[in-house]
Amino acid sequence: MEALEVQPWRDFWKAVGAPAKDIANSWRAFAARHARAAAPLITTLAQCAARHRYTALFLIAERTGMGLCALRTLADRRADSDVRYDDDDDPWELRELPRDERDGLPAPPYTSSRPHTGFPQLPLGGLRVVESTRGVQGPLATSVLQALGAHVIRIEQPGGDPSRGAAPLAGGVSARFAALNAGKEIRQTDIRTAAGRSAGAETVAETDVFLHTWAPGEAARLRLDEEDLARARHTVRTPDGTPAPSLVTLLDVLGGHLAAESVLAALLARESGAATGRLRVDSSLLGASRGLLRPLLRGLDEAPGTQPAEAGLVAPTAEGLIAVGAGAGTTPAELATAPTAAWLGRLHAAGIPARAVVTDLAALPQDPALSAYFTHDGCARPTPPWSFA
Repeated sequence: MEALEVQPWRDFWKAVGAPAKDIANSWRAFAARHARAAAPLITTLAQCAARHRYTALFLIAERTGMGLCALRTLADRRADSDVRYDDDDDPWELRELPRDERDGLPAPPYTSSRPHTGFPQLPLGGLRVVESTRGVQGPLATSVLQALGAHVIRIEQPGGDPSRGAAPLAGGVSARFAALNAGKEIRQTDIRTAAGRSAGAETVAETDVFLHTWAPGEAARLRLDEEDLARARHTVRTPDGTPAPSLVTLLDVLGGHLAAESVLAALLARESGAATGRLRVDSSLLGASRGLLRPLLRGLDEAPGTQPAEAGLVAPTAEGLIAVGAGAGTTPAELATAPTAAWLGRLHAAGIPARAVVTDLAALPQDPALSAYFTHDGCARPTPPWSFA
């Protein structure tokens, strides 16, 4: 189940018959599920849900705005129509929108009326990106574009994004929020109002990229879909191995990078002349999950001769942990006989890749091998891993 706000959560569990006290007490833990890699459910809520059939719960969820879906097997996913097995199985879709003479669009190719200013030493210097996103996927995508030189304008609700206050804080702002949004220009706009939608369209009007993470159909409902924005100003380019819990929201992170990749593909198509009109890119967490599951969806895990070659291992030494590459011929029992430093010397001399494992995440930014990739500003934030000359 999924709820981004407390009201659908409260209405759903009230309709299911859960006690009001337990509903209130359960929300805080559920709201922190991503940061804690767990979403414990109060026993009474689970018991109340168990009294209903899934179809009944689904109807209640539809009525209250709660997101609900059944867990599905790999075989179920393989049967889906969007799972393809060719080389063009991209996790995002790029398409050129049809031109409509009634829109008064200029003849192709499109040229922006806005001068390209900014940081020309970066590939996207001078480009302008507007986002209306929340969570991880969208903000991460635009932070990648920002790191490549784009100027990013972030539209937030009046009072700011609620996730600004999520612990842990650094300088009065959520460290998680800062890691995804530092350096972006913030504009507070209530797009649920006519004035806010007009202001949003005006913000997008002179931009190269508009990226949002709204639910399907929400852009059309708000009258901020590509056709609406094109009529507002005609320089718009685009609307847009045992498993264990991890504090890295892997699917969101991959989804963010794939969203950035899809935007870059659209910009490249525009600049190269391969596309002459407005472009729309659609990406999703489902597409990212398809990328992660691709070998399993294709059944490669079951085919003979497709098992991975000898892998390395991570094992304790007499002092710490060590990660050893394939071909070392060592066993965990042997590694436990000497300190990590001694094993590193022996393995490197033999040409075997090996590295001490850092188990304290807070120590990673101070690791000499990694310190160059972090910026310290109340908290440690990753810096772009590239440079251009």
